Amino acid sequence: MITDKELNSIAIFLGTLMMSLIVLYHFLAVNSGDKSSADHTSSSSPSASTSTTGGLKKAVSGAVGAAPPVVVAK
Repeated sequence: MITDKELNSIAIFLGTLMMSLIVLYHFLAVNSGDKSSADHTSSSSPSASTSTTGGLKKAVSGAVGAAPPVVVAK
């Protein structure tokens, strides 16, 4: 049977691994370029070449407890 120490060690290891993977995912998501925008440069529509999160990056504030950002459609 598994002891309390072994269960504690397994829980700490899996929790650390999970948080490391989450940080790695966010690091890769933020630093990846928008590769699909190169395909839409010849399009006549200006909204086709913009990223779906492009407008959201400017609206996000770092203040804790602040009102949620207002996203205005272009």
